[in-house]
Amino acid sequence: MHQPPSKAPTSPELLRGPAPRRRAPGAALALLLAAASLLLPPPAAAAAWWQPKASEGLVFSYDLGRSGDSIPDALASKSVIFLDGESTSAAAVDAVHAGGAKAVCYFSAGSVEKCEAPAGLRMSDCAAKGFDAVDPDNVDGWDGNDTGFQISAADQIAYNTWLATTAHGLGLGCGLKNDVNQIADLAPSFDFFVNEQCMQYEECGMYSPALKANKPVFNIEYKSKGFTRSCRCQALYGLTTNKANLKLTKQKQCPAKLLNSKCPYSSRR
Repeated sequence: MHQPPSKAPTSPELLRGPAPRRRAPGAALALLLAAASLLLPPPAAAAAWWQPKASEGLVFSYDLGRSGDSIPDALASKSVIFLDGESTSAAAVDAVHAGGAKAVCYFSAGSVEKCEAPAGLRMSDCAAKGFDAVDPDNVDGWDGNDTGFQISAADQIAYNTWLATTAHGLGLGCGLKNDVNQIADLAPSFDFFVNEQCMQYEECGMYSPALKANKPVFNIEYKSKGFTRSCRCQALYGLTTNKANLKLTKQKQCPAKLLNSKCPYSSRR
């Protein structure tokens, strides 16, 4: 099930960079990844997957709070629709495709949950339903989010890279959710990026590697102030921003008035 929107930064200190953390044994992560890989079918050779470009001007809808089988017709007019992978059926994905949009499968890949399938099996299920890409959440546990493990920055990079590689082997594009302090290292492995409140937390400027690589950044702001500022600065940061409620059942796009106004911030924000 969809987890409530979360942000790793919980204090100003986190915005200045990660605090030192006790490193977990690297062998533990290697064992975890090896075990997960055994649960997956062999990936197809040279599988093709969706690799969107920021220059396409994609319009997205982050509809994790909606029932996947009751997608309003209006949603099909978007370029990209994010849906909860567990509650969305293959028929709903077909409906998204019939409307000319791409369907992205959300699941939590790094939170503490009971009786949930491993990340690899969840991605296999997304592929079986016909999704075009995956949106693994909670992949910044090294930077403050609770994963049930004590992991280092290097562990997180290894795990996130494995997620992207596994998704690609299944013919799925893969987005990097938040984890802004590792974007420079992970940008080559991921096809797009998803952020919650990058303007609110003053981290939009950290997506410069995505901007340079022409990879889209889908940003969700929950507060009006952050939404207004983000809309005014979309071109500077290479973003596409929606404003959503916390339940992710309602959202709106940037109005033309804000998009055409001058951004008051530098690219460092």
